[in-house]
Amino acid sequence: MHFPPRLLLALALAAAPGCRRGPVVFVSNQSGTSVSNLVLSGNGFSHTLPSLAHGASASFNIRPASASPIRLAFHSGRPFDSGSLGYLEDSSFYRVGLVIRSNGVVSLQDPAP
Repeated sequence: MHFPPRLLLALALAAAPGCRRGPVVFVSNQSGTSVSNLVLSGNGFSHTLPSLAHGASASFNIRPASASPIRLAFHSGRPFDSGSLGYLEDSSFYRVGLVIRSNGVVSLQDPAP
């Protein structure tokens, strides 16, 4: 049986420890103002994000320790905390979109970009 070299390389990289990328989280700021001091956290991870101007967005790979809800805290004139949002596992198949809306409300974007 003959396998294409690209397939073999892809399988080898996927199986190599430490090479997994983990889930992707997209954060979009639609609040009408800039947000700063963003911290995305969950079971076994805490990721500091750059400030986002109104209309800006960013994406990040994260590595939760286990199945995890996610939480987004930030500052926009005062501190905001989303509380537990969404659910993800340490798998590159998970994509989560978070949208920061006016009044500090954070909602899940479905489907994620």
